[in-house]
Amino acid sequence: MTSPAQFNEAIAKLREKFAATAGNTVQAFSALADQLQRMPTAPEVVDALRRELHRIHGTAGSYGFHEVSRLAAALELVASRWQADPSRDRDRRAAIVRQFSRSLAVAFQGPSESAEGSFTHRVLLVDVDDELAAPLVAEAVHRGHAVERATSGNIETILDQYLPEVVICAGRDLPTLPEGVPVVMLGHMEAPSAGGRVRILDPGAEASEVMRIAESLAAQTGLAGASLYVVDDDAAMLELLRRVGESEGMFVRTATSAADLLAQLVADPPAMLLLDASMSGVDGIAAARAVRADRRFADLPILILSASTDPALRAAAFAAGADDFQNKPVVAVELSRRIARLLEVRRQRQIARGIHPATSLWLPERTVRVFDEALTLASQEGRAISLAVLRPRQAPGGMRGSALWHREATLVAGALAVDGVRCGFIDETALAALLPMGAEAAMARLEGFAEAAEGETIAWCAGVVEQTAEAERSARTLVHLAEEAWQLARDSGERLHRWDTADSGIAPDVVVVEDDPALADLLGYALASRGLTHQIYRKGPEALAGLLALKVHERRPVVLMDIDLPGLDGFSLFERLRIDRPRDFRVVFISVHASEGDQLRALRAGALDYIVKPVSLRVLMAKIAVWRDQDGPG
Repeated sequence: MTSPAQFNEAIAKLREKFAATAGNTVQAFSALADQLQRMPTAPEVVDALRRELHRIHGTAGSYGFHEVSRLAAALELVASRWQADPSRDRDRRAAIVRQFSRSLAVAFQGPSESAEGSFTHRVLLVDVDDELAAPLVAEAVHRGHAVERATSGNIETILDQYLPEVVICAGRDLPTLPEGVPVVMLGHMEAPSAGGRVRILDPGAEASEVMRIAESLAAQTGLAGASLYVVDDDAAMLELLRRVGESEGMFVRTATSAADLLAQLVADPPAMLLLDASMSGVDGIAAARAVRADRRFADLPILILSASTDPALRAAAFAAGADDFQNKPVVAVELSRRIARLLEVRRQRQIARGIHPATSLWLPERTVRVFDEALTLASQEGRAISLAVLRPRQAPGGMRGSALWHREATLVAGALAVDGVRCGFIDETALAALLPMGAEAAMARLEGFAEAAEGETIAWCAGVVEQTAEAERSARTLVHLAEEAWQLARDSGERLHRWDTADSGIAPDVVVVEDDPALADLLGYALASRGLTHQIYRKGPEALAGLLALKVHERRPVVLMDIDLPGLDGFSLFERLRIDRPRDFRVVFISVHASEGDQLRALRAGALDYIVKPVSLRVLMAKIAVWRDQDGPG
């Protein structure tokens, strides 16, 4: 499995290859901005800008800078319009390109995940034609925003990869979006029933006005998927606070009393707690003090609300451990911003400690470290211990799907904790559980949870493996075996599957044969994030031996194969597979060799596809999904 540290290392290595052109790219756009300052309508300058945007659009995404690639594509449209109309944006062309250059400089300084931090907001244009999109893109870039375009037909695919902070739509209908994402509708229509998250503007409105409204809506986002627990004995206030949280896409639970607060927090830990200061029985100040006294909730953000303006009450709230204090009546926008600020502080603290910010479970590196220590201790003491891997049957789609799965994982982990079970993530989606019991008892413990999830939005199954005294294994080895068992459970429709020696060597969903460790790990990370099992080989002979030994269980695995491999090249390896196992694998070549001859040679020999590097992970993952849907058992 690829840990976040390994993934960051892979990105760093890929970025080294891109570094020589990245710095030059920033300088090129800065120079173009200077030229536009002097000659804003010079055809040769505008054409050079368009060509440079086209180049960066095609290359940045393969190296992980997807935000840059999408923005370059949108700005390329603007440059084309500048070529056709010398008067369009004449006086601010240089400023627009200079702002884009600044964004590039920030994006290229750190890992690709931080690239989005170089933009103020992410804006998605849906069903906006070229003529209307050009001024909106120009205005957005000038203001430092990232922009992407979509249509109603492909919006679901885009949302799986890209969560906008605001959507500008020119279609007749409100697009299907993750809960809480605000929309600016350009057209004459009745307001949809979406509360304050939708604004309707005349399609002829100035781009500056449209973007101003979009910015004000985007400033209220960023809380979708977080869980909020609200305690207030005023029913009207409780309903108001619930609506405020849900309008931001949060999961909200409410209670009218803090009498059993700790039990509720243990049963379903929230991301944040809101308490009324003056409740009957246990008031908010006393409740905050009790929560802070429990070490399990040392990092839980607490916001206390009160109708009183007494400074002494405010001081008492902070003394009891509250992180913030807000007076009633509540202003929705102010409350949302306070919640967002507290959650971001908590997120940064948790990541630094190896804790998943949305669930408070361990991140992969810490999970493996803790599991290895527990396995060693159990082996020394002769105790039975098992490891289970839980994954959704299908990869959760988009931010909303991920939030639902994280919530389910949190609930399962919390319920298992009473038995001394330790839980943590081993990649983006897989939850691992280390159970202090044998495999049969572990499966019995998990059965009820898996059965309950069958009818829910996120149904999951699990693979279980037991540590034995005869064959002591590391946490990573046990995780690999549990993943094999999980794959069998998924393919056969079982809720749980216990690994045994007969399951060893089951072919994964995808086999990666690539000698570049950075690219191989990056592909592995992308596959794991889609809920696909995988195996990586880095040498030709090693890959041949491994592939010939694999057991094809149901679907034939896809083999992503490089051509230039140490010891045995990809074409020779493919020939051996065609002879020894002609029906078991579907081979896709991935190579820097873009010649027509190489591609025809591979396709005529029976390869499923031929993909030229650098690779677009989004396109590759979409193709793999299609190939798997089209394929039957081997």
